[in-house]
Amino acid sequence: MELKTTHKEVHSKPITAITVNPLRREIITGSEDGSIKIWEAESGKTVQNLNKHQGWVTDLFFWQEAKLLVSASNDGLIITWSSSSIPHQVIKIGNPIYCVSWNSKREQIIIGLNKSVKAFNLVDGTSLSSPYLDEKCETVTHHTDIVKSIVCIDSRVYTASFDRALIMYETSSYPSDHTLHVISAFRQAHAAAITCLTIIRDSESNTWQILSGSFDRSVKIWTQDIQLIHKIEGLSGTITSICYIPLTKVLWVLCGSQDVSMFDPKSGENITEYVSSQKSKGTDSSKYQLLLLQYVPELQEVFCTTNRRTVMAWRYNSCAPVSTLQCKHIPEGLAYTGKSPILIFTGDCEGRITKWEQLQLNNFMYSSDSFNLQDMTRTLQFSNYDVITPLNGSERKSRSINKMLFVEDLDILVAVADDCHIYIWGFDEQAMNELRDSVPGGDNLFQTIEDGAVTNRVAGFTCKRVLNKHSQSVTGAAVIPQESYMSTSHLISCGADRRLCLWNLQLGTLVGTYTNSSGSEAASEEVITDVAYAKSRREFAYSSADKLIYIRKFATSVKSWNLLHVLQGHESEVSHVVWNDLCSMWVSGSDDCTLRTWSVHKHGYLETTTTVTDTQCPITALTCDLVNGAVIVGLQDIIRVYEGGTMKRVQTHTGHRDSVRGLMHVPERSQYISIAWDSSICIWNAYKSFNRQNNSPAPI
Repeated sequence: MELKTTHKEVHSKPITAITVNPLRREIITGSEDGSIKIWEAESGKTVQNLNKHQGWVTDLFFWQEAKLLVSASNDGLIITWSSSSIPHQVIKIGNPIYCVSWNSKREQIIIGLNKSVKAFNLVDGTSLSSPYLDEKCETVTHHTDIVKSIVCIDSRVYTASFDRALIMYETSSYPSDHTLHVISAFRQAHAAAITCLTIIRDSESNTWQILSGSFDRSVKIWTQDIQLIHKIEGLSGTITSICYIPLTKVLWVLCGSQDVSMFDPKSGENITEYVSSQKSKGTDSSKYQLLLLQYVPELQEVFCTTNRRTVMAWRYNSCAPVSTLQCKHIPEGLAYTGKSPILIFTGDCEGRITKWEQLQLNNFMYSSDSFNLQDMTRTLQFSNYDVITPLNGSERKSRSINKMLFVEDLDILVAVADDCHIYIWGFDEQAMNELRDSVPGGDNLFQTIEDGAVTNRVAGFTCKRVLNKHSQSVTGAAVIPQESYMSTSHLISCGADRRLCLWNLQLGTLVGTYTNSSGSEAASEEVITDVAYAKSRREFAYSSADKLIYIRKFATSVKSWNLLHVLQGHESEVSHVVWNDLCSMWVSGSDDCTLRTWSVHKHGYLETTTTVTDTQCPITALTCDLVNGAVIVGLQDIIRVYEGGTMKRVQTHTGHRDSVRGLMHVPERSQYISIAWDSSICIWNAYKSFNRQNNSPAPI
């Protein structure tokens, strides 16, 4: 949900009630002065003013079946309003009314008063097309204080009161019997007065749940039979409103502060920090105190009133982050492993590796473990047996991670860094063996774990090797997966020293360094910025600051790296290159603010089709969707998704506050993951290709 607009000074007095007419896309608010305003949701323009109440408007709801607005007030009146702003019916109760609800199953209006609940039925012979309420109502007096909230589920009515009681009534199916029968009563549902009540439907179990908020600063989640499921405690103040957003599966809670507190209703966990981009947009510089929430599924919007007579509106954005994780340091490298459990890895400007794992509680929260190379106590294996001396404070930035790759068949993480080295990280087998020996029956336990494909991931993570051949910053790397003609997976690395190195990843040894015809190890005229491998063609490409992209045939002997083609067209440094296997094309990004695709035809590079996309700013990150071939591009603080075949822009993601530095697609979860210089990791829903059988266009 993203903040769409703020309507200021809607009333001259504080707002006390809010509802929505989804049929006309209108917002309806009531005030302390008894006035009711109807205004357009988009523009904020006032459509109608209703002035009939002489006291606070305590509750409002739009009666969709009858197309009438129902208002209640502490002046003791219930008024139903027609679309022409004329009172359709006025019922005098004689006592303040605190809440009103509609029981669609029994066609009853239910109201809450001091110590009592009243149920009004339709007058015999009237229908919902022109309804009138029978002023002879059914009254029950099971509460001992003000009835503040009422909700209805089918034939059941739930009431909550300042007396701390939560009561469930059953309404009779007999037309002549309008009695509310008490089915269950929880007299001490909260430790203090209950202030609000709402209902949500669990889509997985297809059951309803009741949520209550109280002066005791807690929210409780109940079953339909008033059995407690979760208790959410530790909120900062009295709960003033609760709202569930089905599209994001997030529970919003207001407790007298300037921010929305967000929870996962399934686990009861506070997920506010993981959806911080949503939370931050709900905070205004004027520090409004948020009071009442109203979700409108027809508009996919949430409306919120404040103590400054303001109404704020959030709109659902399918391209907003699903979850946001905060890093301690600026992340520069990003990788993941698709084996269970799926793990995300980030490498930062300090040389640290952080492992992230989604918690089983919900889809928002992640646990993290950080590993610092200088904290590794085990002996590192170096490719040429040199020793890396510890870095002092002024030199530590040189160990910044530039790129990371996870090699699935070897279960290792490759991290290339600014300090000229390539670090090979892996799961700590020695620690796993020690854990196996320390646990009774450990052999059988770990065999079960290995059968479940998580192997040694229950143990720690450590740096196993350091590969050092480059003399300057290592800028990129590409994994060559093991095939029939290779004994193991290999790695091609490139750097600012213009070298291309080939490594045996299983042995951690240098296979060779590319040498040109003149005997120099320079593979380009200027710095090599990136390298990518096309498995289907057994080719690799590398981009350079000389504005070119070089295509070479891959072989396990660097002497056979024949140059196949040079792609020309960029007018500035080419910063990124990737292979799009689904579309059979190379994709490159440059500082010249263009994105280029190079389609390879059956005759090879003799027939290359080039498309140019003007991005209007330099490309900062680049990857491809592994399912539909879409091209995903980081452009400063935004992410754009282009359809692979046409390069038509189909989706835009916003949420970062600084330059996006890394992107990847996790097909196992249908998600994109990005890192940025704002020290955040954002997780997004992946783009789904347009289905011609579905007439709805892709979001832009």
